[in-house]
Order: sequence, then C-alpha cells, then structure tokens
Amino acid sequence: KDKLFYLASPFTYQGPRLASCSSLHHKRVSALLNQRIHKATVCSIKLAQQGIFVISPIAYNGPWIDIDPSLPTDWDFWKEYDINFLKRCDNLIVLKLDGWESSIGVKEEIQWFELNRKDKKIIYTTVEEIFSGQLKERFLKLYAEE
Repeated sequence: KDKLFYLASPFTYQGPRLASCSSLHHKRVSALLNQRIHKATVCSIKLAQQGIFVISPIAYNGPWIDIDPSLPTDWDFWKEYDINFLKRCDNLIVLKLDGWESSIGVKEEIQWFELNRKDKKIIYTTVEEIFSGQLKERFLKLYAEE
C-alpha cells in the first residue's frame, strides 16, 4: 500500500501524416491526444480508488496543453521531467493503449527503468484490467510474495 507507481502511457501521435487535409490531420491528432489524456486520467483515478497510488505524467500534464498550446508534446521536451518522477517511483505500470509499443516516450521510460531500477518491477496492463479490479488482484498476489 505504501508503494508509488509510475503510469506510463503513449501521448503523441507517431503514425503517418494524413496527406488529404492538414486541418483534418490536426483534428484527428488532437482527438487522439485528448483520448489518451482521458484514459490515463480515468485509470489514475480508478487506481487511486483501489488504493494504488500512481504518478501519471499524461494525466497530470496533458491538460497543460489546453492552457498553453505552445508547449511541446515530444519526448525530448518531457524526458527530464518524466525521468525525475520515475526516479521516485517503486515500480512502473505500462498502460497498453493503442500505440504504446511504438511510443518513443514509453519505450524510453521502460528502458530507463530496466537500466536504473533493476530490482523493481514493470507491470503491463490494460484499461479493462484496471477497471475490473484484476490489476489490483495481481498486485495483491505479487506483493504478498515479498
């Protein structure tokens, strides 16, 4: 119960540019970012309700883009900020949203955690597993062994 988890999830769009219309591309990318922010936020809330304490950069910092649209959304900008959170967390939870495997930020967070926190765990999960309570059950079994 006293553990702090880092919730990694994809943020920026990595796919091909929609050549047909630049404003359509922008609208779809904005919708995807908002969807990812929403999912990271509701998962963070649900985990907190289950007694699992998480730091979610996407949930916390995603709304900053609405306030200041000039903020960069790329990993280069957020890397130092996010690594600072990772350093303070006991374990890493990877939220497998669409695009998580190709996300530069998620890949780098996993890689950093594997290199620097070898004694800690990386847990891969889904929105469904969080909402069903299955992730909490996994944690109870996992940490009962410690």
